[in-house]
Amino acid sequence: MDTRLKSVYKNMRIRNSGCWEWTEELTRDGYALYVSPNIVGRCTLAHQYVYTILHGKVQKDYDIHHICRNKRCIKPSHLVKLHHKVHFALHRLGWDVMATLNDLQIKSLSELPPEEGLQLILSMRERRHFVPDKPVREKKPKVPTESAIAKLSEKQLAELYYTLMAKRQQELM
Repeated sequence: MDTRLKSVYKNMRIRNSGCWEWTEELTRDGYALYVSPNIVGRCTLAHQYVYTILHGKVQKDYDIHHICRNKRCIKPSHLVKLHHKVHFALHRLGWDVMATLNDLQIKSLSELPPEEGLQLILSMRERRHFVPDKPVREKKPKVPTESAIAKLSEKQLAELYYTLMAKRQQELM
């Protein structure tokens, strides 16, 4: 086994879900952060580091996606390279839709040209989330009651007055 992988794999635990979860530092967003023992100050995302060791450098316009949706996971079979546009669109679908996709469906997105992958995701979105436009009911603005106005301070009254005047001017325009 590659010595670089050994240094990564000693900092993980295997979860019941099958994920190899990172046990060391995390980014603010919760992603596994690998700090290089050889180069002072060199940090990288652990899942990207593992993917790069096994598959080579990731091209500029590509991201590494966690199929398992676990940001701490570094298991190679849970990582797939997706074009940034496809990856972004996949996340825009929402976790509920992503959860309905199986590993093979997500991996197949990595094999498609970016534009085809993007079109596929958009068509999935339309099929699963299409809701016919409903007539929009106008919300009536809330008018403060006399008892609520009586409790306001002078400053709050002034703010309320200027807010209402600004709304009225917009309506007149």
